[in-house]
Amino acid sequence: MVTIAELGPYQTVSTGDVMITLNDAGTAEEITIEASFPEAAEDDEIVEPSATTISSVINFQFETAMNTDNTLSNDMETLSFFSDFKENVMRGGENAIGTQQFDTLNTGFFQSLNPGVNLGSQTMYLANNGFESDVAVETDHMQIGYESDFTLSFWHFFWIENTWDGGVIEISINDAPWVDVTEAGGVFNTGYTAELREQDAQALSGREAFTGINGDLATFAGNMESVSFGNSLNGQTVKLRFRIASDSVANNFGWAIDNLHVTNVTNDVFSNVVGGQSTSCDNSAPRVSIAAPDPVLETATGSITATATDRNDDTLTYTWTQSDGYPTTITSGDSATMTFTPPTLTDDTTLTFTVTVDDGTDSVSESVEVAITNVDPEPEPEPEPVQEDDDSSGLSLGWGSLILLPFAWYRRRKQRS
Repeated sequence: MVTIAELGPYQTVSTGDVMITLNDAGTAEEITIEASFPEAAEDDEIVEPSATTISSVINFQFETAMNTDNTLSNDMETLSFFSDFKENVMRGGENAIGTQQFDTLNTGFFQSLNPGVNLGSQTMYLANNGFESDVAVETDHMQIGYESDFTLSFWHFFWIENTWDGGVIEISINDAPWVDVTEAGGVFNTGYTAELREQDAQALSGREAFTGINGDLATFAGNMESVSFGNSLNGQTVKLRFRIASDSVANNFGWAIDNLHVTNVTNDVFSNVVGGQSTSCDNSAPRVSIAAPDPVLETATGSITATATDRNDDTLTYTWTQSDGYPTTITSGDSATMTFTPPTLTDDTTLTFTVTVDDGTDSVSESVEVAITNVDPEPEPEPEPVQEDDDSSGLSLGWGSLILLPFAWYRRRKQRS
């Protein structure tokens, strides 16, 4: 039982972390946790909030699947596609995280209109977001062989705001910049449906893309698609990605993808889902945060403090390093608060520092940027000019005194004698 103090209207409160011990779970099993709010007093006028549920998939990790026939396949029936196609958010920030999902709600409907394709129970799904975003799901490196043609085939259904938003397939060859598969010699079986409108809010502005809908939702929804590169890329190392971009206004369903195959690949790329490590359930990694530091003058000493908590009350160790910027002297680099001395600068700059917090089992790293303000040195004062006496026979006070003193003494001696 967690007790919350009395709240005013529309006031919110956080209870902090609640530790849960997982005694047993199947591989990639979904659990649901419910938070309910019982009445503090029966039949009072206070209306308690409705129960809230949180669901999560637990007890899983990925291991590399063996590629035995130079063909990579993913039927999207397990969570392995999250490992095989890693999400990369290029626009949209935190709101766009989770554009890649799995869809079980519509699979039965899609299956009813695609009797020749086994869609199983779920598909990989990329959302057509209702805000400006640009998200890709990317494979790891694929080594293309020499024995046959390099091809990509898959089933997909897309319903994306027509000509405003769209999806494309891109390739990176030998870690070169990403380009559309058609620019690298890829030939579609069906291909893109239209060119997107020119607009600043659309990352794929002016490009051919999958847009609109590939179905009438009555007699068909979705189709098999393929891209063939022939043997033009044999011997090369490539990566592939599905990319969907939305503008800032309206949206539709998105893009569902299933039954994916890539031929003439010689290395192990895709993965299997297996049970998670027991230590992952026994230990909770530290939580680390760093408050944004104020700008530091070049001539001053700066300090940064990391705040770390550990649900297991483990002893935490800290390691600070500089990850970017002009080389800087770090002191107290093994404590929560690190101090540093900025280098001599000629202009304003930014330094980046990273702290790694370790609880003896797991470690977590966070980085922070610090603005360093250049301080121009004060100009050296100009020397005062030496004033010369116009009388050429004149002597300076110091030397004149030394010369005249013996003369005065000689006169006193003469007067006495």
